[in-house]
Amino acid sequence: MLKKAQGHRFAITASTGIASVNIGGTTLHSWAGIGLGKEGAEKLAGMVLGKRDLRERWRDTKTLIIDEIFVDMLNSMRFGQLTPDAIDKFRNLSRPLVYDDGIEPTELFPTRAEVDHANMTRLNRINERAHNYMSQDYPGTDSNDQRIGREKMEKLLGHLIAQKEITLKVGAQVMLIKNLVQGSLVNGSVGKVVAFVNHHDAESRGVQIAQIEGEEAKPSAAAAAAAAARKQDIVWPLVEFPGYERGILCDPKEFTVDNGQAVRVKVNLRRIFEKGQAYVALSRATSMETLEVLYFDPAKVVAHPRVIQWHRELTEGRHYDDDFDEEMDNEEALQSYYAD
Repeated sequence: MLKKAQGHRFAITASTGIASVNIGGTTLHSWAGIGLGKEGAEKLAGMVLGKRDLRERWRDTKTLIIDEIFVDMLNSMRFGQLTPDAIDKFRNLSRPLVYDDGIEPTELFPTRAEVDHANMTRLNRINERAHNYMSQDYPGTDSNDQRIGREKMEKLLGHLIAQKEITLKVGAQVMLIKNLVQGSLVNGSVGKVVAFVNHHDAESRGVQIAQIEGEEAKPSAAAAAAAAARKQDIVWPLVEFPGYERGILCDPKEFTVDNGQAVRVKVNLRRIFEKGQAYVALSRATSMETLEVLYFDPAKVVAHPRVIQWHRELTEGRHYDDDFDEEMDNEEALQSYYAD
């Protein structure tokens, strides 16, 4: 009703791309026009004031909705302080969920070894030809346009969900790790590989070829290498996503074998062993209706003392590690950083 009454003055946002798609909105950072939002308040304000469309968006919006999925439950987990009510609700999520569109829920595991084993087990069940792809990694520049060395590049890449090598088959379920179409195909969207087609055949058949959001405006060595590969006789996976009548030809670097943030999530907490793991896993879901939790144990919901200390210092405006701004863009990365 509010949206109908206020039109463009009404905005719906969420903290992640996949959550925003689920509610018909956009991410808060995208609406605000502040990128990752890591800079100071003055610089962020300058980014907004420096662009006419952003100034008008901020000025004209009368109602801004920020949808945080079961935010109270997750916030209590962040600091290891679960309420009895939250514990009961999480335990009630231990029930089977069935979907009829062929897309299975994303399963999350506490260790990379378990993830790799689950992915390989699923892939081996598919009786189709395997296609292997290796990543091509190139050092870039940091926020100050200073070139990043290869050693630091490898450290940063080690924190990413992107895989150095990926094996795909027709029928494999995959998950986007980059935004392709704002508002519909975003980080966390899940689809299935239906064929493998080279760039020329895809164009001749009128197949949509994925373009990473913003890549056309920011050419890079990696983008140039991908463009060169497209001109060769290399087959790319054709992926079908729910809501799209035809498949989309995707570069394998745009997704991973399904194992991350998604609308449907199944989490097994039995082997949780590290502080913060339970929160990171459960916060991948976008609603309780599509979240299945097995072996929930409140004793395993523990926050890392250094994360709590960092959060306290940040909210109080005190100094924190200089390397943080360059390497951290989410809580998952923060935990990896302190784990080193």
